[in-house]
Amino acid sequence: MVLGVVDPAVVGIDQALGAPAVGPQGVDIALVVVPLRQGALVVAEAVAADAAAGGVGLQGAALPAQGPDVDYVLTSEEVIGMFKEIGIRFDRLEPEAYDMPFSIYSGAGVIFGATGGVTEAAVRRVVADKSPKALKDIEFIGTRGMAGTKICELDLGERTVRIGIVSGLGNAEELIKKIESGEEHFDFVEVMACPGGCVAGAGQPFARSTEKRLRAEGLYKNDKALQIKRSENNPIVKNLYDDLLKNREHELLHVHYPGHKADA
Repeated sequence: MVLGVVDPAVVGIDQALGAPAVGPQGVDIALVVVPLRQGALVVAEAVAADAAAGGVGLQGAALPAQGPDVDYVLTSEEVIGMFKEIGIRFDRLEPEAYDMPFSIYSGAGVIFGATGGVTEAAVRRVVADKSPKALKDIEFIGTRGMAGTKICELDLGERTVRIGIVSGLGNAEELIKKIESGEEHFDFVEVMACPGGCVAGAGQPFARSTEKRLRAEGLYKNDKALQIKRSENNPIVKNLYDDLLKNREHELLHVHYPGHKADA
């Protein structure tokens, strides 16, 4: 079996459920496709940690007898190259419906791929007012745009939440310095390593600033056309948490790297 898992930063965790297929010689293969080279390195490092730990999986659980949780890691660019090599032309394919569960996904998941998208998705979840007008108002609190550093505030009841959004590690470093010095304070911080977000990541086809902006705008355009705007309203996600993930969220979704310690 081949299990293809797409990075939730691009399609949302409510879509990253995998697609079963028949693997070579009946061997189970876990394949992860990520949009960023950094993501590929992180997953590959975790796989190496699996082996070094002598049977500890990505979630810290005991490994099955067949080996680690992940066997192969590919970036989006590498997958595109494979499609081109074997002659797949998407503009010549007959349209057809997506396989379940990929046909049901939320706009909150889609916008994860742009800087500020994770924050906006989280805000959609926590605000008390779920009306279409409130959803529209969230667009203008300051999460959108390709700026490397964005600061915005959100009123939640009697509390004002201060939010910091950065993309690019240089911007992240500067923000961390300001937080540590006391110059800035945030209740919520979003950091994306790639300037502009995952749609502009190193594992994506090369693009200039204008093209990166258009990619992000494409995500928001897709979000606007979707009926489901919030991940918690996705019936697939509800079923997932009520069944497979019930009482096992931390075990199955949180990544653990054996032997890694934060710098002092």
